[in-house]
Amino acid sequence: MKFIFTFYLLLLIPINSFAKKNDDDHKPLADLKLILYKTKHYAPMPVDLDASKSKAKDGKTLKAYEIDFGDGSPIVTKQDSVVRYVYEILDDSRQKKFVVTLRVQDSDGVWSEPNKKTLILTQIPEPGPTNNSTLLGVDIDGNGIRDDVDSYINSQFKNNTTVQRQAIRQLAKFYQTNFVASDDKQKLIDLFKNDGSIYCLTAQFPNSNTVADITHKIQIQYVNTDLRADAFSKIETNRSGMRYKLLQPASLYPSKCSDF
Repeated sequence: MKFIFTFYLLLLIPINSFAKKNDDDHKPLADLKLILYKTKHYAPMPVDLDASKSKAKDGKTLKAYEIDFGDGSPIVTKQDSVVRYVYEILDDSRQKKFVVTLRVQDSDGVWSEPNKKTLILTQIPEPGPTNNSTLLGVDIDGNGIRDDVDSYINSQFKNNTTVQRQAIRQLAKFYQTNFVASDDKQKLIDLFKNDGSIYCLTAQFPNSNTVADITHKIQIQYVNTDLRADAFSKIETNRSGMRYKLLQPASLYPSKCSDF
């Protein structure tokens, strides 16, 4: 009897193992790729979380993508295979590691095993004294915003949402492009005509007084030296009389958010 019992246990282990393997063979496969929008790994960093190579098996289809962004924000479930997300460092950490986790669900409701990717980002360093010796200053991460203004947005608006901070960054980028073109009247006019930053800001902050207050705060950051104040005065003169027009319907405002 003892021999028979031992033989039964030996048979039972591979049978259970085979059953688990068989279940795994029918699970969908999660595939995750992180597409970064800047070559230098500084925060804030827009990232496309691309799950388009994920697959369902046995002729089934994928119906849901579950993403844990790895930054403490809530886990979300999406129907789109590609999701844009902005990773930020809003505390005093110089560097942070984010472990992004993807699971996919097939049309039978079966979930895949998790697929994890690691993203390591560094905080933008404080710019040195050369930042204020030129008109454009230092933009080490190449996102079109002066580094000290980027840091100001992170600290001043850290209690706002990521999307709201992105709208403010879009406004800051508009100011920076104006300084680049400060001697070119026609280019300044064209920039103003094509600008969507105020509309985007309005979409995120419906109160007009809040929009005016944010615009004023960012403007103050950009005219922090005599050289920049003179350039801004020239910009205002070159586009004198130009005004933003109200968009109709109001649902068009979010479409002007170009950076996210």
